[in-house]
Amino acid sequence: MAAANRQILWNESIHFPSAGKRDHQMLRGDISAGNAQVLTDALEQGDYSSIRRILQSFLQETQEKGAESCLLSNELLVLALAQPGRLQNLISIADEAGVASCKFLLFLRDPIDQALSLYKHRAKIGTAVDIEVWPEQYYFYGEGLQRFFQAVREFPTLLACRKYENRVGFLEEVFFRDWLKISSSLKPPIKVVNPSLSISELLLIKQLRSMHDQLPEVLYKSFLAIPKEKKAQEPRIEQYYRDVLASHLEQYRNTWTTCNNYLPPDEQLELPMATEQSISSTDKVMTFSPVQGQLIARLIQNATTSSFRWALRKKQWLNKLSKLKRQMVKS
Repeated sequence: MAAANRQILWNESIHFPSAGKRDHQMLRGDISAGNAQVLTDALEQGDYSSIRRILQSFLQETQEKGAESCLLSNELLVLALAQPGRLQNLISIADEAGVASCKFLLFLRDPIDQALSLYKHRAKIGTAVDIEVWPEQYYFYGEGLQRFFQAVREFPTLLACRKYENRVGFLEEVFFRDWLKISSSLKPPIKVVNPSLSISELLLIKQLRSMHDQLPEVLYKSFLAIPKEKKAQEPRIEQYYRDVLASHLEQYRNTWTTCNNYLPPDEQLELPMATEQSISSTDKVMTFSPVQGQLIARLIQNATTSSFRWALRKKQWLNKLSKLKRQMVKS
């Protein structure tokens, strides 16, 4: 929403820098890394000369726009700042560059909801590992958030934490009104920023990828077009996934308690609790509605045509050419 409301932010003397080539994603309302990915990468690598250069560039842009504040956003920034010394060095470098103060807003979500959403996003192209092993290998927020809050305690920081809610008007209320103190009318979101498929749809995509690496994208876009209310309910498999995640996330109870200490009393996180019953993989069964079934049937029918197979080959070639072009540019 910040990208779509840049003019309103400028009117309030706030500059929201461009995300470069990815800026169009933010303007369209697509899933985006925000406008501070380059800063996050430099922090992750501990490249302080790059951090200094990036901050000076943002500061110069802000001054040229005649703004008093610079707004930066990135989902992974909190994990980068959790690295030893990163938070203190970022604020020190910003101070040297002439920044009067650094203020942070961190949105927190119920751990299981956040982990499930993250997994579904990673699984949309069929390359994610199975849910049973994913948390151990790819879930970093349990330890990362604890280290971040430890850094905040060691180096006092202007930090506000709010619990994220998936409802219409939430960002306008909490981010723009409460935190930025903007009262002007805002452009509403163009679409849902982080739409996700059902677990059954994601499992099917994973299976089809083993047959052809271009099939997942075709199926993903088709499934995404089906309204949520026309998809099958899948309480058993969703509960199975949530139980698997809970059994892993419960070990970070100290982290979630720390999060709640920083959140308002009426915005507490729901602590993960592992089920006392054994988690049965027999609940890992795909379920589809008639509408979803019709879409799958059409895909099977189309897959037998030469035009469909040719389209997949063409897309495969174009992707290889695009990858080769990026490699040539880097070299």
